Amino acid sequence: MARVDERDDAAIDLGKYDDTEAFAALVEAAMDPDEHWSVVASAGESIGQIWRRSGTLDSELLSQLRPEARQEIRGLLRLP
Repeated sequence: MARVDERDDAAIDLGKYDDTEAFAALVEAAMDPDEHWSVVASAGESIGQIWRRSGTLDSELLSQLRPEARQEIRGLLRLP
Protein backbone atom coordinates (compact mmCIF):
# COMPACT_ATOMS: atom_id res chain seq x y z
CA MET A 1 0.00 0.00 0.00
CA ALA A 2 1.17 3.51 -0.80
CA ARG A 3 2.16 5.91 1.97
CA VAL A 4 -0.41 8.35 3.34
CA ASP A 5 1.21 11.33 1.60
CA GLU A 6 1.18 9.48 -1.73
CA ARG A 7 -2.49 8.53 -1.35
CA ASP A 8 -3.29 12.11 -0.36
CA ASP A 9 -1.51 13.46 -3.47
CA ALA A 10 -3.41 10.96 -5.61
CA ALA A 11 -6.74 12.06 -4.15
CA ILE A 12 -5.88 15.68 -4.91
CA ASP A 13 -4.77 14.87 -8.47
CA LEU A 14 -7.91 12.83 -9.24
CA GLY A 15 -10.01 15.94 -8.67
CA LYS A 16 -8.73 17.28 -12.00
CA TYR A 17 -10.51 14.53 -13.94
CA ASP A 18 -14.19 14.22 -14.75
CA ASP A 19 -14.31 10.55 -15.64
CA THR A 20 -16.26 7.90 -13.79
CA GLU A 21 -13.20 5.87 -12.74
CA ALA A 22 -11.57 8.84 -11.02
CA PHE A 23 -14.84 9.74 -9.31
CA ALA A 24 -15.39 6.15 -8.16
CA ALA A 25 -11.88 6.00 -6.66
CA LEU A 26 -12.49 9.25 -4.80
CA VAL A 27 -15.82 8.03 -3.42
CA GLU A 28 -14.20 4.79 -2.30
CA ALA A 29 -11.51 6.71 -0.41
CA ALA A 30 -14.04 9.14 1.06
CA MET A 31 -16.13 6.26 2.43
CA ASP A 32 -13.31 4.03 3.65
CA PRO A 33 -13.47 3.78 7.46
CA ASP A 34 -9.82 2.69 7.57
CA GLU A 35 -8.39 5.48 5.42
CA HIS A 36 -6.34 8.27 7.01
CA TRP A 37 -8.41 11.39 7.69
CA SER A 38 -6.25 13.59 5.46
CA VAL A 39 -6.79 11.33 2.43
CA VAL A 40 -10.54 11.30 3.14
CA ALA A 41 -10.58 15.11 3.33
CA SER A 42 -8.63 15.44 0.07
CA ALA A 43 -10.96 12.97 -1.63
CA GLY A 44 -13.90 15.05 -0.44
CA GLU A 45 -12.38 18.23 -1.79
CA SER A 46 -11.79 16.55 -5.15
CA ILE A 47 -15.36 15.24 -5.26
CA GLY A 48 -16.53 18.77 -4.56
CA GLN A 49 -14.40 20.12 -7.40
CA ILE A 50 -15.89 17.60 -9.82
CA TRP A 51 -19.43 18.42 -8.69
CA ARG A 52 -18.75 22.15 -8.96
CA ARG A 53 -17.46 21.80 -12.53
CA SER A 54 -20.39 19.62 -13.56
CA GLY A 55 -23.00 21.68 -11.72
CA THR A 56 -24.28 18.62 -9.88
CA LEU A 57 -24.62 17.48 -6.28
CA ASP A 58 -25.66 14.03 -5.07
CA SER A 59 -27.12 14.69 -1.61
CA GLU A 60 -27.62 10.99 -0.89
CA LEU A 61 -24.00 10.18 -1.72
CA LEU A 62 -22.84 13.20 0.28
CA SER A 63 -24.62 11.85 3.36
CA GLN A 64 -22.78 8.53 3.02
CA LEU A 65 -19.27 10.01 3.00
CA ARG A 66 -17.11 10.31 6.08
CA PRO A 67 -17.44 13.59 7.99
CA GLU A 68 -14.01 14.81 6.86
CA ALA A 69 -15.06 14.50 3.21
CA ARG A 70 -18.48 16.06 3.80
CA GLN A 71 -16.90 19.04 5.54
CA GLU A 72 -14.56 19.70 2.61
CA ILE A 73 -17.39 19.42 0.08
CA ARG A 74 -19.68 21.69 2.08
CA GLY A 75 -16.95 24.30 2.41
CA LEU A 76 -16.02 24.19 -1.26
CA LEU A 77 -19.61 24.34 -2.47
CA ARG A 78 -20.68 26.73 0.32
CA LEU A 79 -23.37 24.39 1.60
CA PRO A 80 -24.87 24.64 5.09
